[in-house]
Amino acid sequence: MAKIHPKKTSANLNKKQIQTLALCIRKILSRSIKAGGTTLRDYCVPDGSFGSFQKNHLVYRRQGLLCTLCQSVILGDVIAGRTTAFCPSCQIL
Repeated sequence: MAKIHPKKTSANLNKKQIQTLALCIRKILSRSIKAGGTTLRDYCVPDGSFGSFQKNHLVYRRQGLLCTLCQSVILGDVIAGRTTAFCPSCQIL
């Protein structure tokens, strides 16, 4: 959502990118809470129901599929020992 490449270090973000990232984090967390969180395997809310925010993921677990914004193929990489997915057109390094 913030269009920041996952390999870009926080030390290399400018003030506008930091502000955009903070705003996007707040928006995503708010939307996720309203959707009951994300159920990928066994997560459920206290009443036993499952979250549905995973339907809103733009790149997570979408490697090889088309970006919903620009139709580029979503790529995957391992960064700091963790697999991540990103759109090479929307998230430019």
